[in-house]
Amino acid sequence: MRERHQEAIDYVQNLVAHNKLDHQLPILGEGLSGKVYGLEDYAIKVYKDDYSEKDDSYMLHHLQDHSAFPTLHHHEDKFMIVDRVQGNTLADSIKAGEKLSDQQFVQIEDIVTDLYDHGIIAQDLHLNNMMIDKDGKIKMIDVGRFFHTDYPELYQDILEDHLNLTQYHMGFFSSIKDKLKKKKYYGSSSHRRYRKHSSSDYRHHRHHSSSSSRRKRHYYGSSSSHHRRHHKRKSFFSS
Repeated sequence: MRERHQEAIDYVQNLVAHNKLDHQLPILGEGLSGKVYGLEDYAIKVYKDDYSEKDDSYMLHHLQDHSAFPTLHHHEDKFMIVDRVQGNTLADSIKAGEKLSDQQFVQIEDIVTDLYDHGIIAQDLHLNNMMIDKDGKIKMIDVGRFFHTDYPELYQDILEDHLNLTQYHMGFFSSIKDKLKKKKYYGSSSHRRYRKHSSSDYRHHRHHSSSSSRRKRHYYGSSSSHHRRHHKRKSFFSS
């Protein structure tokens, strides 16, 4: 298996170096940051040359113990290689006339909650960034705008808005607000309790912003030494 991964890496490196990806591999999708190509059971995300934010591979590295995210096999400055999810995006499923289930939305809620409990804010939850695999499980395939924070409670309202919008686009038009209060967002002792943030939260956040920024720069550092330190860190979801 390791040899097969290395063969894929060498092949993609050669295509990227000679700018032949568009001629050799099918395009699975395209976004602001770059294009995603298919190679057998791999998906290759190739960044645009002028795209400066390439943090998704670093975030994905820390999410490898979470079943909702594809396995990361390799990443470097210009591209990363992950497992190709066999299935359709939620957007494609809706376009094909498929009716999405409430259980699929509950899966999304649970993923977002789990990330929140580990200080990760799941932004950019549009339907092209989520897939339904062959087993009916939700997979998050783009984490480019996810971020880690020491103050996740400050983003409670934003997450509720994202989930409400996702629910609406999935075809469920009732508000999620009451449902959240009944679920583990507010009621479970096994999860961190969401709470409304106050002005004191923001003052506390501003007071620590400089040290938090330093931690973030260390976490997303671009030098090779930072990369080595990054890979030695434990996953957010490891026991």
